[in-house]
Amino acid sequence: ANLEWFGLCWDGQQVQMLAETKGYLKRVSSFGTPPPGNLFSVIPDHTALLAWIGFEDTATFSQATDDEDAANFQTYILPWLGSGIACAVTEPRSPGLMDDELLFFQVADSAQAMRRLQDYGQKQGMIRHDMYQMFDVFEFVNPSLLAPVLQRKMAFKTPACTMLGDYVVFAPNRSALEVCIDKYIVNQTLASNVDFAQMWTKLPQDANNGLIVLNTHFFILLSQNFLNNISFSNNKSILEKIGDSGFNGAVLHMPEPGKLLIQAARHQSEQRV
Repeated sequence: ANLEWFGLCWDGQQVQMLAETKGYLKRVSSFGTPPPGNLFSVIPDHTALLAWIGFEDTATFSQATDDEDAANFQTYILPWLGSGIACAVTEPRSPGLMDDELLFFQVADSAQAMRRLQDYGQKQGMIRHDMYQMFDVFEFVNPSLLAPVLQRKMAFKTPACTMLGDYVVFAPNRSALEVCIDKYIVNQTLASNVDFAQMWTKLPQDANNGLIVLNTHFFILLSQNFLNNISFSNNKSILEKIGDSGFNGAVLHMPEPGKLLIQAARHQSEQRV
């Protein structure tokens, strides 16, 4: 509904798509900023799906979240929010991905972030605030401060968060957050994953204003969550052929208003070929 036309080009390693936009996308002159290099140092290495969206200024992003559900987000997150937000789905083992989603908010002001999160807990309800390993952990009684970025209202019922590097990380619950912290401490992150690094070098580094990464090692598990039982059974043979093709990535860029460029690449581990 937001595209007039699109064309595809493949050079054997990289797929590019150029589209002319309309509707909502017509009004977006830029997706903002590429993901900072240190983003991948906090994303756990068992991530199945990752998306990043950057923005040049939070005022523009604030306008997109200006509704009745966004009051706590605008009060307790927007003042310290940096250049973008990432959403990750880790190894999808829980029913409906209820324990597998993580949100990463890039931080522009770490002191203010900790102060605002403390204030939110005091005013809206805090289960507890304590330490895990060497990190401050907040557990809240409701997810209202995340309302504008939550796709599913059932997720993150009692969110927990902490600051890892330059990011505030939200998890659906304390145990999911502790796994993320543990992996961060021992460097089990995408930044240390050789297969991810190989895929990343195949993508353009100067125009990645939006990013999507799929680790197809978890593709079947993801499909079981995203499709109903009948659809999964009917398409299982096709899904298995897609199978374990390694890391697949796509970057989004608007070279000019009304034009959307999507470039994709993949890398398959030699151990899985």
